[in-house]
Parts: sequence; structure tokens; C-alpha cells
Amino acid sequence: MPIIKIIGHVCVDRNRSEHATYETAGSPAMFMTKIFNQLPNCNVAIIAPYGPDFIQHLSHVSIYPPQPNRKRTLVYENVITGNNRTQRALNREYTEPIPIDTDFSTALASADIIFIAPLLPNFSPEYLRRIKETAHWDALKILLPQGYFRRFDKDNTVRFRKFDEADAALDAVDVVVLSDQDYPDTIALATSWTANRNLLAIVTLGDKGAMIIDKTRARIIPTIPVPIEDIVDSVGSGDIFSAGFGYRYAETRDPTEAARFANGLARQCLFFTPENITIDFPILTRSLQR
Repeated sequence: MPIIKIIGHVCVDRNRSEHATYETAGSPAMFMTKIFNQLPNCNVAIIAPYGPDFIQHLSHVSIYPPQPNRKRTLVYENVITGNNRTQRALNREYTEPIPIDTDFSTALASADIIFIAPLLPNFSPEYLRRIKETAHWDALKILLPQGYFRRFDKDNTVRFRKFDEADAALDAVDVVVLSDQDYPDTIALATSWTANRNLLAIVTLGDKGAMIIDKTRARIIPTIPVPIEDIVDSVGSGDIFSAGFGYRYAETRDPTEAARFANGLARQCLFFTPENITIDFPILTRSLQR
């Protein structure tokens, strides 16, 4: 049974997407937890700052600290149309990372897989280095860097920033998973990251699948596209891919097998709103055997 820890932020999402408008718990941490709760033999917990307003979203969720530790929870307002998204982020003043104290270290020490998934650029390279030092030596450490590409204007609208901390931050992880929407030329960026370090980079490409990049080569693992008129909700699909990739890669250490699994998992979830995501694990595993 893999022990999985997701260190980052949780948030309240106010979403308007292809065919749905709703308010729900958001963040990679929460989307991945929904998936791990449906995959076989997973023990998953989140480590994140949150306020009393988030307690209503914590049914069937293990979180540290066990009690709210901030006055309010981060809020993201998202409007998604096709591949376009506009976002505003509220309550950012309550999002400082959880201190790495004795209790944090105890919670992390047993982890087999560690996801680091900040939604804001306030996880310093030093913080990531301390996570690496605290974790078991062979724990798989995966970074979802989307928060590092964000800054905020006076109206709280999300704007692009460069991930200037990348060189120092990436030395603390084994795998980085990012979207082709995160950066103007994500593939070139990921290629530069892997050129001189033992890092595996995965770039999600929407309906084209995903690209695996290491210091020796790059290859695309295609998926079966879903017609846009059949997509119920695409919010969180990249996070779901990341969960699937980490789960399978920890089992097999085969990035191609892991990307195929993650593609299939993310595709299944496009037919549900986040509150109703349902994984058909037997169908998914059978499809990988074809």
C-alpha cells in the first residue's frame, strides 16, 4: 500500500466551465485525493494551510494539520472556455507554507510518494530542499510547478511569471509534471531543465496526450481525444493525470507505462463534474493490455 503525501495548497474553486457552473473544493491536492481514494490500496494525506471555511470539504480527506491553521482558505475564481482560462486568486495572505517541524517531519517520513503542488509561488527552493531532507531517501518526489508561474495584479487576476527559482527547486525532486499551458514554450523549457540533471519531465498536451522528456530523448504518448461537445468538465484533468502518473510510475518505474495509464485516467474524468468523478479501474487496466 503506497503512502502518499501531497504538500501544497488547497482552495475553494468557483468555476464556470464548458457545461457546468459550481463552487467546490479545488487544488491539485484535492483532485488527486479524489483519485487516490478510488485507486487500489492507497493511503493519502494532504499537508496544506486552510481555514475553518474549508472544513465542509474534508469528508473522506486526511489533512495535516488536523485543525484549521489559517483564518481563511485560498479562493480561485475560474472561467474556462475551451483551452482558455481566466483566474482570480483571493485570500492569498493566508497561504504561508506549513512549517517543517517535528510533527510535519513525522507525517512525511513514511511517505512512498510525495507530491509538491503549490498554487502560489511561495514555496521557496529552501523549503523544497528541506522536504527532500525530511523524506525517506527513496521516496518518489514529484513537483507540479503551476503555482510558480503565477503572479497577481491589483485586481487579484492571475498573470504569468517566470519560474526563476527552477534551477534550485528542481534539484529537490525526481519528476516534474507541467502543462503546455503553463509557459509559452513548455517543451523547450522542460528540455532545458532535464539537460544537465537526473530529472524526468512530463508535459501534458491536452487531447494530444503527454510528452516524456529526459536528458537522452523526448517522446509523445498519445491519448484518445474526447470531442469537446462530450466533455462535461475539464477542470483538474492535469492534476488527475499527475496522480495517475505518480501512482503507476512508483509501481513500475516505466514512464511510458505510467503516461499511458495517466492518459486513460484523465480521459475517464472528462465525463464528470469534480464532485462526481468515478474511476473504472478494471476498464483502465484492461485498456493498457491492448
